[in-house]
Amino acid sequence: MEPLAFNADLLTRQPPRGMDVDTTLAHFAIITCLVDPDVARRHLHSRFELDLISVDGRE
Repeated sequence: MEPLAFNADLLTRQPPRGMDVDTTLAHFAIITCLVDPDVARRHLHSRFELDLISVDGRE
């Protein structure tokens, strides 16, 4: 097994694009799952907003 080490690719930051996220937050998560938004809302605190996508014509 090779030891882990930083290399030029890991140390060079590419500009964010598309759905990329660049953060220094200690506690941060992006969770992506395919569920009915109404069902998900029942389990999330009201301060959170869902980012919805369309799949087969449904959010």
